[in-house]
Amino acid sequence: MATDEVLVKDCGPTAVVTLNRPRALNSLNTNMVERLFDLYKAWDASESPRLVVLKGAGEKAFCAGGDVRQVVDDINSGNSAEGSRFFGKEYRLNFLLSQLSKPHVAFMDGVTMGGGAGVSIHGAFRVATERTLFAMPELAIGLFPDIGSSYFLSRLPGQLGLYLALTGTRLRGAEVRDAGLATHLVRSERLPEVEEALVGLGEDAGDPARVDGLLKRFELGERSDVLGRLGDVNDVFGRETLVEVLGALQARAEADEWAREALAAIRRGSPFSAHVAFEELRRGSRMRLSECLEMEYALAKRFTEGYGDFAEGVRALLIDKDNNAKWRHPRIEDVPPEEVRAVFEPLGPGEQLGLREREGVPLRSAM
Repeated sequence: MATDEVLVKDCGPTAVVTLNRPRALNSLNTNMVERLFDLYKAWDASESPRLVVLKGAGEKAFCAGGDVRQVVDDINSGNSAEGSRFFGKEYRLNFLLSQLSKPHVAFMDGVTMGGGAGVSIHGAFRVATERTLFAMPELAIGLFPDIGSSYFLSRLPGQLGLYLALTGTRLRGAEVRDAGLATHLVRSERLPEVEEALVGLGEDAGDPARVDGLLKRFELGERSDVLGRLGDVNDVFGRETLVEVLGALQARAEADEWAREALAAIRRGSPFSAHVAFEELRRGSRMRLSECLEMEYALAKRFTEGYGDFAEGVRALLIDKDNNAKWRHPRIEDVPPEEVRAVFEPLGPGEQLGLREREGVPLRSAM
């Protein structure tokens, strides 16, 4: 049954929700997104539960993303509208989480990518472990970093967010917390103990300060060097255009392995998507989360309607697995600026998601 893909355990003042598709790395399909939205909407309007804990089933993943294969199946069967509806439902869920009137704790244990970031980062508390593997690898499938990435990636230190968006670089364990994507770092084997302690807060579970204090009791003190190259990241990725970024990487590539790897990673992805990612983060740095998600929905709608390389990227990486995508434009330098501008045109009022921040509710995903 579809409801078995989202399990709910009522622990009095605390609700524990489990994403239950371990064989698919708990990737989110339409039924799961709808179920989570309905649960969170009802809980947001009620006094109970006072705290929500979200985790993933199995040993490998919290949530590896959205079920993009199903979206591409819809596109290939001539039902692109269903594909764009999936993205709209997902973004509404992300926004609802950011506005939730009670604490939300996500256990980012294992693979946390794409849509998995969307159901964790927009909540108040994000608990990474030594097994956390975070990335936004959308350019490899011809998409763009979505689920509010234009908001939260653009607010990471310096140009780190743009670096992650363009290269799909993976962060692990303490790196996820030190980059500002997670709020706490806990050893994976202690998560059952953390969950039990959160449930044990009883009525105090609704107090963010009590939740934060409890999580800090389990905090690992180890630090990473994720910001160690921030000066280089800022210098290279702070350029005015994407082509200038590539030029800066190329100039360093012969003597610097980091630059070589970053350049190769960007070149592997969709050239069109790289331009879109560069532009969306620049715009998103000046926008509210609601505006970012509306912008991303306009992009998603156009990508499902045939703009860009989405269907081809998913085919090459996830369906045929030949890793030989035929991108619409062979090189980043070949992408016409007017094509990029076209996908950023706002949707009409009747097509938008209609997201609005609520007064008096802190924006949970503020970095």
